[in-house]
Amino acid sequence: MAKRAHGKPKPAPRARQERPPQRRVPERPVPGPAPTSPRETTAPAWAASGRSAATRAPAADYTYVLQDLTRIGVLAGILLAGMIALSFVLR
Repeated sequence: MAKRAHGKPKPAPRARQERPPQRRVPERPVPGPAPTSPRETTAPAWAASGRSAATRAPAADYTYVLQDLTRIGVLAGILLAGMIALSFVLR
């Protein structure tokens, strides 16, 4: 081992490690020909009724969101007021 200028020995060179062989990603299968007869095609059940998907979707109920946001706002206000009160008390 050769010594460096500052007196510490130079570390021994590391043996080169072989990499494990990389796995090949299988190719995606090529899709077959498009169906030609109406029996081969599949449509969703709502399409047969003549209604669009937007009218068939259930309405979302967000009434709880306003209540939760109100609770969070009140809690944040109480904590802020408490911190201000403590800043005067602990002077």
